[in-house]
Parts: sequence; structure tokens; C-alpha cells
Amino acid sequence: MLYHLKFLKLLTTCFANFSLWHFLEQYLPQKKRYHYTFLSLDKYDPKIQLTDDFEVHILELPGFKKVLENIQSDLETWLYVIKKSRRLKETDMKTLIEKNPILEKAFLELDKLSMDAKTCELYEMREIGLHDYNTNIQSAFEKGEKGN
Repeated sequence: MLYHLKFLKLLTTCFANFSLWHFLEQYLPQKKRYHYTFLSLDKYDPKIQLTDDFEVHILELPGFKKVLENIQSDLETWLYVIKKSRRLKETDMKTLIEKNPILEKAFLELDKLSMDAKTCELYEMREIGLHDYNTNIQSAFEKGEKGN
């Protein structure tokens, strides 16, 4: 009996704050790029791939040089945010959120990370208070439905 296991695709992403080109130029005659994808291939016959369910992506931050106006993909948007996060202007953030709305949540998380300890504590207390309030409202609503 032959068994075939179906795996979920596993993607590993590594961010490099240095250039891999120095190490790879002897193997890659094509032009330098910022995104490399590696697969699990047979050592002696690279035409044989172990599985297509495993990839390692290496993203070179110094090699990513696009300006905001030329960004086209979600990957480019995220790389721009990661590379420029400390120097992003409010107008740039709005433009990026228009390109990828999930970034609004990412920017809120970045704001949390950049708070001082006291401000962070106050923020967390507020979040707990809001959560408790919403839980109490939901509980009261459920009790009211059961009483009818």
C-alpha cells in the first residue's frame, strides 16, 4: 500500500540586513536582486525536488531600493515599511494603508512598541477596561435575551 502525505506549504522568511550578493555572485550570473527563494533539491541532480511544500525566502533589506511611488506588490509594501518604519511620515503611512489596509493594524502595533513604560501601562489598562466593558455589555445582552 502506498501512502502519500499532504503537507501544508511551509514558507520560511529571513530578513538580512546585509547583502548576500557577495556570497552568491559566483553562482548567480544574473543581475543582483533583493529576494531569493531556495527549494529542497537533490544535491546530485537539481532537477529532482524533494517537495514543493517547502521554501526558504531571503529578503535583503539593503538591496530593496524602491521608492513609495513605484511599489506594486504586497511584498514590496511590507519591505518598504520594514526598512523605513522609523522614518515614515503620516502621509506615507496613509498611502501605504491605501495599498494594503492590514498595515493600519501593523502601524498601531508599532506605536505600541515605541511607547515608554508608563504610557504602555496606561494603554494596556485602557485595553483591559474596554475589553471588560464589552464583555459586560455582551453578558447583559445575553441575560436579557434569556429572560424574554
